[in-house]
Amino acid sequence: MNVRLLVVGLAVVLFPVAAMAQLPFAGNDYGYPYHYRGYHASTPAESYLNGQARVLWGAGQYNLATSQAMINLEEARSRSLDNEVKYVETYFEKRRLNKSYLAAERGPSITPETAARLSKMRQPKRLSIEELDRGAGRLRWPLVLQDEEFALYRMRIETLFAMQTPEDSGINSPSYAEIRQLTQQAAEQLKARIHSLSPEQYTMARSFLDRIVHEARFPVGKPVQPVDGQSANAIGHAVALGRPASGRVGNVAVAAD
Repeated sequence: MNVRLLVVGLAVVLFPVAAMAQLPFAGNDYGYPYHYRGYHASTPAESYLNGQARVLWGAGQYNLATSQAMINLEEARSRSLDNEVKYVETYFEKRRLNKSYLAAERGPSITPETAARLSKMRQPKRLSIEELDRGAGRLRWPLVLQDEEFALYRMRIETLFAMQTPEDSGINSPSYAEIRQLTQQAAEQLKARIHSLSPEQYTMARSFLDRIVHEARFPVGKPVQPVDGQSANAIGHAVALGRPASGRVGNVAVAAD
């Protein structure tokens, strides 16, 4: 009974091996077996050994494929890092080229002395003695600013110039602040008429207003005798109220309606 069971057990174990042995195989260039037609094992032992060889060959192929996959993965990571480095290098190189281009477009940088000289050149010119009589406060107005709608501005500005003193003149003085405010209002009124004026007329009138403000920045060198101060105050009050007043500023007579 025991012998019979032993024979049956061996048959069960060796049958698959023997069946595999019926498949044709031969060795490849690496020495591992592969099947081909027309060959089969002659004994169970040969089939068993061939089966073991195939198991070992399969394990080796798995390890080889795994190793190759790891190599490919590392190569892919290395190329990815190279691409990132190239991206960063390209980004900063583009920024450098852009800065170089803008610097070339701007031209050489100017020194502080040159900047100050250019700024001074862009400032309006001071009024000449033919354009401003400080003692009398008279201004030689352009033709456009001699219109009636600018009369109150003209009279008040001339009054302020005539009444300036060393203490009330210059950029930090109340007279400068008022002259600046009046010229700004006159410039806005002039701009409202821009379509009815030629470019030369508008430019000349606006430039004259800018030069008035620039002239008011400079303090007077000596006291000036006020011209009819009571009338000057009346004219200033009229400007604030938007109506004409009576009085005399220098040689200009102002009559109330």
